[in-house]
Amino acid sequence: MTSAERIPLPGGATAPIALPRRRFLQGGLVLIGGTVLGSCGGGSDSSDPVAPQDAAEPPSFAPYTGVSPDLPGDPAHHVPDAFFRYPADPPPFFDGRPGNGGTVHILTQAGQIGVPLDRNTRWQKLNESLGVELTFEVAMPTEWDAKQSVTLAGGDLPDIMQLKSMAQFPRVLDSEFADLTEFLSGDAIENYPALAAIPSLAWKTVTVNGRIFGIPQSRPPVGPICSIRGDLLDEMGVTVDVSDGQDFLDLCRELTDPARNRWAIASDPSQWSLGYVLEMMSAPNRSHPWSEDDGAFTSMYETEQMPEALDVVRGMWEEGLLHPDSFTGNNAQMWHSGSAVIYFQAFPGWGNFTKTHPQYDLSVIPPMRWDGGGPAPKLLTGGAVEDFMAFKKADAERVQELLRIADYLAAPFGSQEFLLVNYGIEGEDYTLDGTDPVVTEQYLSRVIPTNYIGSARNVPLYVPGVPDVTRAQHEFLSDVLPSGAPDPTVGLYSETAGTKGATEDRNMWALQGDIVQGRRPVSDWAGAVEDWKRSVGDKIRQEYEEAFAAADA
Repeated sequence: MTSAERIPLPGGATAPIALPRRRFLQGGLVLIGGTVLGSCGGGSDSSDPVAPQDAAEPPSFAPYTGVSPDLPGDPAHHVPDAFFRYPADPPPFFDGRPGNGGTVHILTQAGQIGVPLDRNTRWQKLNESLGVELTFEVAMPTEWDAKQSVTLAGGDLPDIMQLKSMAQFPRVLDSEFADLTEFLSGDAIENYPALAAIPSLAWKTVTVNGRIFGIPQSRPPVGPICSIRGDLLDEMGVTVDVSDGQDFLDLCRELTDPARNRWAIASDPSQWSLGYVLEMMSAPNRSHPWSEDDGAFTSMYETEQMPEALDVVRGMWEEGLLHPDSFTGNNAQMWHSGSAVIYFQAFPGWGNFTKTHPQYDLSVIPPMRWDGGGPAPKLLTGGAVEDFMAFKKADAERVQELLRIADYLAAPFGSQEFLLVNYGIEGEDYTLDGTDPVVTEQYLSRVIPTNYIGSARNVPLYVPGVPDVTRAQHEFLSDVLPSGAPDPTVGLYSETAGTKGATEDRNMWALQGDIVQGRRPVSDWAGAVEDWKRSVGDKIRQEYEEAFAAADA
């Protein structure tokens, strides 16, 4: 199927959706409608995008060959290798310490650090191995916009800072952060062999107008998943067999028992539940908000499926299938407590929660076409966390030191350093079951928030001591990635989306919440979409389409 073909929708209608013909942009982020950086750095007020031929060569990909996978991946479709066991007697990957002494201050998204440095031997051991003292400032994702704005306005930037796209993002990068292109482009990345093992797709996220401005955290480009607790299914005697939307609703009814303080789903209904229903209807959703057909872009807001999906989720809310606190409560905690059976989350959560809670027996319900007819195309993402880690401007010697530190933190699976960075100290943070690291009770309280700096924890696939989950993850990705719908906005930047778009999005999301909770009728949606189009939507569409055409030229 090409991107110009159409997908059957509920009621016999059809609609375009981005499909695998979409090429990934050779030069990463291409900008229309705002400041554009020149190909050799320096700000410019030109509105002409940097054409792909002006882009620097992407980092060369050199995967670690010291281990052999149990299940080989499919690089053409971004399916990673999978391992059932950690290798025995893992060798060191690095010689010596990467740091020159001194301190490296990092600002990143995370919860509060549990155990401070003076009592955290894991943190002390990592500092010793790096040859620097890592210090951290953290903020929750819900607080990040404000934290990022205050930090940039203050001018006293940390050495390494996580960045979320914002207004005038290219100009901010050019003025405040180090251009890493000369150190990482092409074969230059071979000086940092662990970074060179990061899959090529991930580097698109950190490439802006052909210049490399950060370190990505790679993950399979699969988008959110519908995860379900097998232990609760066994307790309730429920078997999952979903082949269409009606089956999904029937499953939710079977899982809901308010008398036992249990509901089918604990996730924000107007984001996650609505998003899953839209995916089953082969429509874009909040994690993948635009589709593309022959260069024409369509927003999730304006699809004919959106009113129907809103009506479906509104019905689920009225019927009591969704946790009553799911708009305002801690949905993850409700799921952990057993008050809900289904939880929508990013793909890495499948392995991470299995690692810390193996008794959950987690599995995934892939999206099926709402009216039947087989699997719905999985809405894909960019293959890395969107909010990437950047280095503040510094001389070349300091930048190279920070790159060596990032290289260490990206140590590949199968090495000694991977265990230290991702699991901690044997006998304290984990014990060995055969050759597999099994985390201890104190593991979570001693976690150090370095995972966004190139960590290899999500690629390849590996769930210690639970090879059946590793196999299930590999099978799931092998099924959904080849036929998935790539996000057409990966590598594109709309200045209008980065400025006015966020406010208008919040207004639309608030309306979705009001409709789902019965405070507004579904019929109000059409008028709100027209207002959104006049305010920002048509301009955002124009900017994406122009950038798409420039990248495709």
